[in-house]
Amino acid sequence: PTPTNTSIAPLTLENSETRFTPGATAKWEFGPESQVYLRLASAYRPAGFNIGTNNPDALSYDAETGYGAEVGVKLPLVNGLRASLSAYYLLLEDAQIVTTVSATDTTVVLQNIPDAQYGGVELELNGAWPLGPGRLSVDASVATQLGEFGDGSLVTVNGTAFDISGERANRVRDFIGNITATYNVPFGDRASGFFTASLNSEDGGFENAIGALNVPDLSRILEGFTLLSLRAGVRFDNFTVSLFANNV
Repeated sequence: PTPTNTSIAPLTLENSETRFTPGATAKWEFGPESQVYLRLASAYRPAGFNIGTNNPDALSYDAETGYGAEVGVKLPLVNGLRASLSAYYLLLEDAQIVTTVSATDTTVVLQNIPDAQYGGVELELNGAWPLGPGRLSVDASVATQLGEFGDGSLVTVNGTAFDISGERANRVRDFIGNITATYNVPFGDRASGFFTASLNSEDGGFENAIGALNVPDLSRILEGFTLLSLRAGVRFDNFTVSLFANNV
């Protein structure tokens, strides 16, 4: 890109990089529909450039590199009910974060902090059972997330610099829950009706990086919500007709 700016001359910035992001998964099946697994993975978010700032030191930001691990178990319970329990850990090095340039330049840019760590646990339950003339299937999950900025992490908000080292990362939730129930019933040999209800809920956490600092007028809480969505319709061999209502 070519920034247009009254404080610095127009210039062309280029960046090219190649990354190898290996991953591996190991699992052990110890019974019918039963397994434990370990997944290791790596990833990266490319470096880039900020447009609009008059500070040459803030024109670019580095690539973000992630290293993660997940461990889980899947097994049947009773009467067709299955369960899955998993936990994950993620380390981001040179984590990219939204900030402003300085007290005199409040342009919003991406910059790097040394690192950030994230983790979480999720429990899933699902099953399907005959009910009357049709079949009822249910999928439910509940999860919690953690996140923390590493030492030396600084962010500028509205011209003020804040040290967020060791503080809770933004955009991680205390609670995430979902339950979806679907009832399918056949209509002859070539059609079936269905009705689906889905309830989603999230709560806890902070919207911006200084949320945990409780700075008046600047720290922002990530609002919780609960949403109910409904869908009903008929499936034919080649098409489906349905009605839906979201955020009831």
